[in-house]
Amino acid sequence: MGISVKDALTLPGLNKARLLAGKKGLNKIIERVSVVEAPDFKAYKSLVKEGDFFITSFYAVKNDEHLQLKAVETLLSCGSSGLVVIDLYFKDLSKEIKNFADEASFPIMILPESVPYAEVITNVMDAIIRQKDNLIKEMRINNILQNGRTKNEIIEMALSINRNFRKNVVCAYCINTDGLLDSFVSLKNYSEKFKTWEIINYQKGILIIMTFENNPENLVKYLINEIMDIISLKGKTFKIGVSDVHEGLEFLNLSIKEALIAADASDRISQSCIVNYRDLGIYKLLMPLRDKAEIQNFYNEIIPPISIYDQKYNTKLFETAVAFVENDGNIKKTARALFQHENTIRYRLNRIKEILNMENQEGSFYEQLSIAVKIHKLLF
Repeated sequence: MGISVKDALTLPGLNKARLLAGKKGLNKIIERVSVVEAPDFKAYKSLVKEGDFFITSFYAVKNDEHLQLKAVETLLSCGSSGLVVIDLYFKDLSKEIKNFADEASFPIMILPESVPYAEVITNVMDAIIRQKDNLIKEMRINNILQNGRTKNEIIEMALSINRNFRKNVVCAYCINTDGLLDSFVSLKNYSEKFKTWEIINYQKGILIIMTFENNPENLVKYLINEIMDIISLKGKTFKIGVSDVHEGLEFLNLSIKEALIAADASDRISQSCIVNYRDLGIYKLLMPLRDKAEIQNFYNEIIPPISIYDQKYNTKLFETAVAFVENDGNIKKTARALFQHENTIRYRLNRIKEILNMENQEGSFYEQLSIAVKIHKLLF
């Protein structure tokens, strides 16, 4: 498994390249990177493999646009993922070549000659190696998260990811990052000073496993803020879910699950960039169950009847219900939030009770309404 051309363009060296054509092909995967100069088209077909990414100055064909186009056509037909042209002889390519690359979704970039070939090759290949190493670690994380694992199995699999892991563990999961590889590399570099940490590209985000010899309770907030600052400096948008601190490496599976749930919840119910699992309240229970039929059935019994009434009579009962729950069932605070009289709020709540046949269920009414509103936030 390699890296995408798009991600490669965030690496040192290639980040100075300018895309000339083939923008739609930026998701092509780079498996290897090399230099090509001689226009030996027969050799291309035997040497080029799917996913090969090339650097060239086009020296051998610098005066022949027809051969330049033929070279691009041949590389594409052999499965090449893209081409970087050093601007030693060209500041641009012909319109015909660029039109062909655009139509074929074949990325072509131009790079300043001041950037050494070796820097591009080394950085791209290092990223590919990291990606393959990351894939192995991602598979091990999936194994750790499987139900039925014993404590010893979890510890053994955790140490196969990092032999330096310590007993106190806390996880963070970062999602919604733009330019994931760029953020990943920055966090990897930051984590180098923490040999007991591991940074893994996991699913569509970045999993940060932090372990400590002693309880890090007072340190975690500071470290998470540092991580946030690192990504912010890169101009990224993100959400971070943070697990509780667990004493015992055998709880790594639980710590990872908490971080994933907190990150998912942050993306759905919170405006904050950082959400701690411990602060989720009832969402701890609702998040893992949100796709269950029972949750949907419970929701359907409460929210749709209110919404249908609103549509039919042009009322704002659902808006009132949400504000009532967000203000912890306090009528005075709800009225203030909606700029309404308290009696108006009471009238609307009584109407909701009538619709739901809950006129005589004061405590149960708020409890069920609160859960239904929270489910609504998760589903929509």
